[in-house]
Amino acid sequence: MEYIEHALETLFHLRECCYEPVRWLEEQYRKYVLSRRFLTSPAVALDDGLIYVNKVLVTPSKVYFSGPEISLSNRVVRSYPDEIDNFLRLSFVDEDLDKLYSTVLSPLISSTNEERHTTIYERVLSTLRNGIVIGDKKFETLAFSNSQVKDNSMWMFASRPELTAADIRESMGDFRDIKNVAKYAARLGQSFGSSREALHVDSSDIEIIPDVEVEDDGITYCFSDGIGKISAELAEIVAKNCGFTIYTPSAFQIRYGGYKGVVAVDPTSSTKLSLRKSMLKYKSESTSLDILANSKYQPCFLNRQLITLLSTLGIRDHVFEKKQREGVAQLDAILTDPLKAHEALELMSSGENTNVLKELLMCGYKPDVEPFLLMMLQTFRASNLLELRTRTRIFIQNGRAMMGCLDETGTLESGQVFVQCSASRRREFLDNSCNNRSGELGVVEGKVVVAKNPCLHPGDMRVLRAVDVPSLHHMVDCVVFPAKGKRPHTNECSGSDLDGDVYFVCWDHELIPPLQFPPMDYTPAPEKVLARDMTIE
Repeated sequence: MEYIEHALETLFHLRECCYEPVRWLEEQYRKYVLSRRFLTSPAVALDDGLIYVNKVLVTPSKVYFSGPEISLSNRVVRSYPDEIDNFLRLSFVDEDLDKLYSTVLSPLISSTNEERHTTIYERVLSTLRNGIVIGDKKFETLAFSNSQVKDNSMWMFASRPELTAADIRESMGDFRDIKNVAKYAARLGQSFGSSREALHVDSSDIEIIPDVEVEDDGITYCFSDGIGKISAELAEIVAKNCGFTIYTPSAFQIRYGGYKGVVAVDPTSSTKLSLRKSMLKYKSESTSLDILANSKYQPCFLNRQLITLLSTLGIRDHVFEKKQREGVAQLDAILTDPLKAHEALELMSSGENTNVLKELLMCGYKPDVEPFLLMMLQTFRASNLLELRTRTRIFIQNGRAMMGCLDETGTLESGQVFVQCSASRRREFLDNSCNNRSGELGVVEGKVVVAKNPCLHPGDMRVLRAVDVPSLHHMVDCVVFPAKGKRPHTNECSGSDLDGDVYFVCWDHELIPPLQFPPMDYTPAPEKVLARDMTIE
């Protein structure tokens, strides 16, 4: 068996098409038997929180098997570590392996009821109902996370008498009170979000605190929708367990049992976790505290929607053209100037994929001398220019993408926010609106424009005033909204909330719109409730 697995791994990494795989595998097996060499595992040892997962791509006419691929684990997979080979990630794609859009599921012109769906729709439905058979295993539909829905992906499980996909869904929590189809699917997917297990928190170490609610014109608004608190002591433990050695994030996006949302650090709290009713989505006995994301430096970019709305609100076109020229000039400079290159990598990339380039630049390597460094910088530049051309993605230096949090101190008034952002390690803030006391952190003061993507209505862009609040100085790389007013500013921004949404925050005075539209009404429509229990079908 080990010879076969090794041969299949080699076949997967072939750079040419294999037209006779059976004959190729037989030849490889004979070579291995004759050589009698010791086979080393091609798999790389993984860090905690990472797993190998097999993947299947389903096209309208074919099925492609690939993997195993490295992926971030989730709560369900961690609960069944011995069953990892029975989990499968499936994606529906077109024949070019690109995203399959919903428009192909229905005919452009339909004359009869029988023609409401295409053969591609039947292909997808058949796969969902009948599953995928690989060898002696039949993989059945398990569930999908919210992010997988956007990519037409899902999780499947190879059921057996001792453990079925239905057993796994039942072990995740009690979903019997949920009678809405969309909500049921979302709650099932809650446990499948990519996350890291920080630690287990006993139920006796949490408290339930009331939501901040206000009624206006017969509508009840929840200012604290999706956000709770975490003690500073527990936050440090979580940060350490998640690999943060230099700093402790101010907020974490979490899953705890059936709770979903964000917990922000409260230095005055002695209770490990303070959760709210708005965070509870279903009942679960799990005590695992899973971390999905955390507050951190994230660069700020304009896109087509933001540009359209800012233009509607009075920002002239020459301002966007100027920002575009500045962004292109910054990308051009990275190929010749090491300092400009390091600055651009620090400001425009928040991920770890550019860390090697940053280290090379800090060690004194220059792009015009080191070929590898130059090639990688050219790739970085080309990638950003492509996004600029295809998505109008313009980098804004005086802005950030920030996780939203709530002012638990009650200091901020309606129309105010608190914004404190971390600076680049190589430079100071260039904007005068940042009071940079320590050289590492900057508190923004003055007008800021706040939005939540996607934003389609002019009222989705809110102009607020950033103020300095000493009691909130522990909140870094977050936009802190007030708990006062007639309506939450978060709800005004595309009807969002505080359960992990990331906001566009910009204090560039050239991009502060002179006009304001009233926010749109995002009161949800009544739910469609079924009179029976939900099933996966």
